[in-house]
Amino acid sequence: PSARSSSTTPIAASSSRRRSLSAQFFALRACVRRSISSWIRAASRWALPQVSARFVPVWRRNYLVWRKLFLERLLTNVIEPLLTIVAFGYGLGSLLPEVEGIGYLQFLASGAIAMSVMYSAKFESLWGAFSRMHVQKTWDAILHTPLAVDDLLLGEIFWAASKATFTALCILVMIWVLDIAREPMSLLVLPAAFFIALVFSAMALIVNAVARSYDLLSNSFTVVVMPLVFLSGVYFPLTQLPPWLREVAQ
Repeated sequence: PSARSSSTTPIAASSSRRRSLSAQFFALRACVRRSISSWIRAASRWALPQVSARFVPVWRRNYLVWRKLFLERLLTNVIEPLLTIVAFGYGLGSLLPEVEGIGYLQFLASGAIAMSVMYSAKFESLWGAFSRMHVQKTWDAILHTPLAVDDLLLGEIFWAASKATFTALCILVMIWVLDIAREPMSLLVLPAAFFIALVFSAMALIVNAVARSYDLLSNSFTVVVMPLVFLSGVYFPLTQLPPWLREVAQ
């Protein structure tokens, strides 16, 4: 009996070690799987958007709503830049010499296009998108369809850029009518305005993602957008600023 027990002891010890190693292996494999799945989830959060034509229905929905108030929106797109050009361009411009080799009216008109494009894209992607997301719950309804979040956001961005490009077109027509400038090359403003509006719309949607109320939208507009307007060279050349402020503006 003593010889039999001594022979079974190494076998039992070996079997116990195998079970222990097997348990450690399965625990390590489960840990690796959890790590890989967490890495995949983290990578998907920072993945590039899946661009497809499915954003077009979102763009079309916003366009159809905007078309119902076309005349009111048209007046908004024309009157505000017109007042800026008339008040500052004709009023203040008559008291100023040429700015960088051109009249102040022409200098201000080109800046008014850039300013209005930024305003239009920011307003649409701040207040308009926030209302559709939180107040009207339009985004919730859209996400109950086969559309994904990428389609929704791309639709919002492209709609804001389209609207801002229309604003640039209105100002360009106004500049032609007032005989401020009639260069054929000025039509190149339109594609540039579209791409500029894409950038500002995306920036506004980032603010929208963390905003809890309209107050944060107003604060971001006051703290970010207004300094961009007054320090971007719309109303005066940046060379007139102090050196330290010029560096900040640039």
